[in-house]
Amino acid sequence: MGRLLVAPLLPDFLRLHPAVSVDLLLVDRPVHLLEEDIHAALRIGRLPDSQLIARKLAELTMVICAAPSYLQRRGTPATPADLRDHDCLVFSDTPGAGEWRFRGPDGIDSTIRLDARLWINSLDALVAAAKDGAGLVRVPSWQVTHDIAAGRLVRVLDGFELPASPVHLVMPPARLGAPRTRAFVDFLASRWSGNKPLQGMIVS
Repeated sequence: MGRLLVAPLLPDFLRLHPAVSVDLLLVDRPVHLLEEDIHAALRIGRLPDSQLIARKLAELTMVICAAPSYLQRRGTPATPADLRDHDCLVFSDTPGAGEWRFRGPDGIDSTIRLDARLWINSLDALVAAAKDGAGLVRVPSWQVTHDIAAGRLVRVLDGFELPASPVHLVMPPARLGAPRTRAFVDFLASRWSGNKPLQGMIVS
């Protein structure tokens, strides 16, 4: 998210605020804002109770998709249970049996254990493999919006998606009143309003 949705906006922010400098840290791990002297961070999902100030910016959904060539060769899954007979590409730092959760049209949740054909800890690499016909991938919707629109990937099982997850910008209370932090928070909120540039995300 930081690489695709935040970094491209920073040149405009710097032009609007010539006296401000930005350090952007792109990591796939929880960060401790106070200990690491971080002014603000993006968090996806439900927030635990804490003393941090949070501003909800958007919601995102996870989607499953595959290349047309794969679906022609292996067929299109009609239910989550069908995934057991498919090649699944899984994002994880720990190889092994994966799990994908679903919520059916009846509102009942289910979990499918997968013997993944390919494990990668990079969304970009997983999407590239899916576009080459290696199998089905589950990624944030904004990661594949352009590929789906262009026909390089086809969305499947969209009737079984989990509810969208919130995206918050969080900051320590002491940072809330800092003009530089407030300027960035307001800038990001304004640029993400109206569903732009959040391809495939839902702005609340």
